[in-house]
Amino acid sequence: MSKPQNFKTIFEFILNKKSLGTKTFYSPLLSAPSNIHWQLEFNPVGIQETRYCSIFLNAIPNKCEKQNKDTIWRNRENLKPSLSLKNYSNDYLYSTIVDRLYDNRKLIWGEPRFYANESLPETFVIGVEFNTDISEEKPVTDFIDPKKNHQLKNAWLSDLNNPNTSDVRFLVEDKEFYASSKILSAQSEYFQALFRDNWKDMTNRYAVFNCKIVDTHPKLFLQMLKYLYTGDVVYESPCFLENAIDLYGIADKYLLDELREQTMEHIVSSMTVENAAEILFGSAYKWPALKREVKKFVVNNFASIAETSNYEHIIKNRNNYPNFYEINTELLLNLHQRDI
Repeated sequence: MSKPQNFKTIFEFILNKKSLGTKTFYSPLLSAPSNIHWQLEFNPVGIQETRYCSIFLNAIPNKCEKQNKDTIWRNRENLKPSLSLKNYSNDYLYSTIVDRLYDNRKLIWGEPRFYANESLPETFVIGVEFNTDISEEKPVTDFIDPKKNHQLKNAWLSDLNNPNTSDVRFLVEDKEFYASSKILSAQSEYFQALFRDNWKDMTNRYAVFNCKIVDTHPKLFLQMLKYLYTGDVVYESPCFLENAIDLYGIADKYLLDELREQTMEHIVSSMTVENAAEILFGSAYKWPALKREVKKFVVNNFASIAETSNYEHIIKNRNNYPNFYEINTELLLNLHQRDI
């Protein structure tokens, strides 16, 4: 039998009364312990009484909890979460232990009459603390798929690029982007390895990972962050195909297999005899998997492609295509093998 261990995990978020207004704040995914997921919800205008703000802790089931419905909330009941409100100087204004369900059907803990909203400081800190003895369990690699939870997807997307709820700052050329290391690590092995080293910039009041990105356009990097937060792939105009190729490249770099597959499908389905040669010689050669699929199309349709003005342009300007001779040799070999 495993020996119980003491866990104490604290999550805090800085909010601004004026910026928040009457909007509900939803936190990013919170995990305490590592395989039990929550989301903090703060309403500046209370649900039951408008002169009070309310705060709730929403339980989000993991895979094991979904599969074992009879014992789904056993560990959660032992966590005894406490909710707190502080001023910006870190002085407690209010704290309460949450020992009962507010909504049995939706499994929400919380306080509908948490604190008088007129007494809220201009800048304040809300937090949740988990402190309990829980048996040591084998870690579960589990992540809530935002594509299957639209409310969570919208909440996370609203927190993207919010420095008050993020622990990662990216500097991409002259642009700054803020994100959650937990969400990025769950979606990408690259970021998981990056943040595993636990290096942090402690110059800020709240620790932040500072990352400088030197080889990606800011607009493209933001597209990737939105994908990591929502699971949605959105191709941007004016050239959707070119954008898909750029997204494939960034997906390959950051080990995003699903994004890589989706963008490859879009590229392959968008190929024609007019543009296939340019895709192959101009960009696809950089990535073996994409090169293989594009080259297959070019070989199967070479008779038509060879008659196009685009292919003629490539031949005349072959010195502008870094791997022209290598790729052209491969094409001739493949065509010869096909015709044998």
